[in-house]
Amino acid sequence: MEIPDPITDEGSNHVRLDSLITLVFLGLVAVTFYKLVGFIHDDAFITLKYARNLGEHGQLAWNLGEPGIEGYTSPLHVVLNAGLIRIGIDPMTGARLIGFIGFGLMLVAGALALRGLNAPAIGRVAILAGLAAPATIAWVWGGLEAPLVGGLIALGMVGGILSARGNGSIRHAVLGSIAFGIAYLARPEAAVANFAMGLGILLFAELPIRDRLLRFVAFGTISFAVLCGHLLFRYQAYGDVVPLTFHAKVGLETSVRLQNGVSYVLNSSAVAPVIMCATMACVLMIILRKRLGPLSRIMGITLLVQAMLLIWLGGDHMPWGRMMLPLLPAASFLFLAILADVNARWQQVMAYGIAGISALALLSAPYGRPDAAARVGSLVGAYLEQNLPEPSTIAVATAGSTPFFAPRHMFIDTLGLNDPHIAKRENVPIRTRWQTEPGHGKGDGQYVMSRSPDIIIIGPAEGTTSDQATHWFLTGLELSEMPQFQQCYEEVRASVKPSELTVWSARTFSKPLELVYYQRTCD
Repeated sequence: MEIPDPITDEGSNHVRLDSLITLVFLGLVAVTFYKLVGFIHDDAFITLKYARNLGEHGQLAWNLGEPGIEGYTSPLHVVLNAGLIRIGIDPMTGARLIGFIGFGLMLVAGALALRGLNAPAIGRVAILAGLAAPATIAWVWGGLEAPLVGGLIALGMVGGILSARGNGSIRHAVLGSIAFGIAYLARPEAAVANFAMGLGILLFAELPIRDRLLRFVAFGTISFAVLCGHLLFRYQAYGDVVPLTFHAKVGLETSVRLQNGVSYVLNSSAVAPVIMCATMACVLMIILRKRLGPLSRIMGITLLVQAMLLIWLGGDHMPWGRMMLPLLPAASFLFLAILADVNARWQQVMAYGIAGISALALLSAPYGRPDAAARVGSLVGAYLEQNLPEPSTIAVATAGSTPFFAPRHMFIDTLGLNDPHIAKRENVPIRTRWQTEPGHGKGDGQYVMSRSPDIIIIGPAEGTTSDQATHWFLTGLELSEMPQFQQCYEEVRASVKPSELTVWSARTFSKPLELVYYQRTCD
């Protein structure tokens, strides 16, 4: 009788367990995709408005006929959406298709990283658990550029990882630079991730100093050329070197931004658990005085710099950890690299641990629905499109869905994301509750009044009365204090029936929505 080899049997058992865990986790991912299908964010409609105007009218502008402005953060996302709209694909469907492509790129990069990091076979469980986070799934449906950015950054990092190995080549660094150059066009923070990883290669790769320097240069050359070319285009087209979103979102005091940023990273870790898990694993290795390999150090410094930038920017006001997605590749690859640095027993503990934590995060994900601004703003936009004479100039803080669903009208973005004057206002007083939220700090009542809008909606998408302005945004508060506003605008209330909704099911609203706005009465 043949005696079984205990080592072989143990290895086979681990393979079977890994496969079972992977299948169960894939099932959880599929269920979470189903649960979150209803989610889309109001800000996605800002991008889609630019994309529709470009795809249908050839104008890269927020309001047709006005000079172009850069109220979008991702030129690549706008152009891709415009191309899909031009060939007849519904804007929201196209945005979500791009999200799926980005998620696919992340998974491809993860598979390549398994080889590049010399990760054990059990690393397949860890990389899937790291990348297929609730944040990723939510933003595939959410309509913004986050999954695309994550996928492109992940591919760029794989190029850096392969170039940093002893048998790597400059060709890998160049390919990584190309991916990072494209990622920069999807979101500018990719340039910082590119530099951070290049610095890590220069400092920590186990290569002769000459080879490290050559790879550092190759890893940044093409992406730096893309960055310079885009900055030149931006300056010639818009007279600035940063988009309006930067001015609108970084106008808060540094202390407020840092506090917001730290809170954001901590709170968002629940929907992107690999970031905290990788950080804790790295810290534990340092405390226990275990040697971190060169690839672990490279990915560690990359993640650290990315997190520091996110904290300095003040985080984000959107749900589901949108700004954490660009950090997921670095965190996932750091986790894989640490797996390769520890023994087999710890590899199992770490891989099964991250799988369990990520599974809990997926199970905890609630059913997705459009955020409040998108739900209400789409209904308000449809109502304004049908009931206001053309053309009307409308001042709103909900700059996404309301303008998107009222394309015949002109809009003033009272938060400044799509208005250079408001975005670049300096020494802005903090007087309302929402001003400490990223992207909601700016406003200018006097400027909006000088534009003589036909309609002003104060506060949220459905509007509120001027005496409640202090609970919302600065423009509304400043308008409410102006005698000219009191003299020339009268309050109007309208009942908007759910049946008038053109996007979401009428079940979203149990009763008619009351819209409050102010209509101009002076000539």
